[in-house]
Amino acid sequence: MNPWFEPLAYNAPFRFMIDDVEALPAADRNCAYLHFTHPDWIAGHSDHEQECAGIVARLRAYYGESVTDPAWGPLLGRLREESPLFVRLWDQADVSGDPDRVKGIRSLHVGTLSLRTITMQLQANPRTRIVVYQPEDRTTRERLEELASRISRGVIDGPAMVRRLRAAT
Repeated sequence: MNPWFEPLAYNAPFRFMIDDVEALPAADRNCAYLHFTHPDWIAGHSDHEQECAGIVARLRAYYGESVTDPAWGPLLGRLREESPLFVRLWDQADVSGDPDRVKGIRSLHVGTLSLRTITMQLQANPRTRIVVYQPEDRTTRERLEELASRISRGVIDGPAMVRRLRAAT
């Protein structure tokens, strides 16, 4: 993940954690943007406003490290234009790093997940971070295993649409 919350790489379970990230337009595959604007991502977090407040506080921290980077203008402008919640939270001026925490996610495919997030910054490129999601309990582990099984079989089912995955290239 880069400072603008753009996923640089991810595995298949992350792709389908809430719903298929790759079904979204490429310009919308920004995790901060999705948290504030996409109905499935808004509904997909058990404490949406708290999650968004944390994202804004981390965005502000990254912004402070590279305020002159031209990539900030389009992202912040788009968020301000499309999300009153973002505007309110941004104007509070809270700043925070990446705390390890437990995150509640409602997957369209396997139900509620309780995930511990662990964030690591790459020494070779401190502006890039790896975010690891670990199951916090047995139910979550089983649901993630079910998600992985559905992905490996090439079918995602459940409340979301049934999708056939593209063949690996």
